[in-house]
Amino acid sequence: MAKAKKENKKGQIGIPWLTFIISLALAISFTALSTDGILTSSQSIEKYQLSVDSLHNMIFYVFQHSGYSHLVGNIVVILAAGVTVERTLRKSDIMALFFGASVFAGLLFAFLNPKYSIIGASAGGISLLTAAFTLDPKKTLIGFALAMAIGYVLIFGIDYQVTAQKSQIQLEAKDLESARQAAIGSNDPELAKDTEGKISERMQALEKINEGEKLRDTQPSFEIHLFASIFAFVYLALFRKSEVFKSLRTKWRPVFRLLRIG
Repeated sequence: MAKAKKENKKGQIGIPWLTFIISLALAISFTALSTDGILTSSQSIEKYQLSVDSLHNMIFYVFQHSGYSHLVGNIVVILAAGVTVERTLRKSDIMALFFGASVFAGLLFAFLNPKYSIIGASAGGISLLTAAFTLDPKKTLIGFALAMAIGYVLIFGIDYQVTAQKSQIQLEAKDLESARQAAIGSNDPELAKDTEGKISERMQALEKINEGEKLRDTQPSFEIHLFASIFAFVYLALFRKSEVFKSLRTKWRPVFRLLRIG
């Protein structure tokens, strides 16, 4: 009875707790380092980015993202991969794949591109996704598609919130400007000055949102993703050879058969 129960649990899709904790840590750090918990500031990026001039950020850069869409995209990859890798690999393997690839790919990119800097957890995420795809391509593709759909809905919702916030600030600034003009017309310089200060606060808030949206449009690096995938392949070949061979004999057999037919 005990053996049958163990096999049943093994066949179930469990919650990827470790990758969930990693994703939660990324979300918390992004919220702590961002403006109003949603938009990134240029000061934060400059402090934690990885480059040849800031090699001490080889771990910290992972927890800094250019915007919420950048963060959500990486979390989607990490969680989609986690469903597969956490059923097959040890926790130490997952940590090595995530942080090892982040350091390896990040440093390699920094030395090969000394004029550029990088931020984000995409290297670790791509490393986990590469490992997951190698171990179980079908389940990984399905999980990735579902996670992407949820991610797009989440990003759309945050976009709507940010747009609504901008509209509200612009409307408030317009009303305050009308009040300032009225105060000037009624010869009340103290009220006019107070209203002008409130307008300045609104415009500063709007400027921060615009800056965060501009930073959010940063383009991803193909190179660092390639380096992370290479790291994952090498790690699996060196330390998890038996799992890879088992996957090639079972999970990849339908793919090989399809390619042979094609």
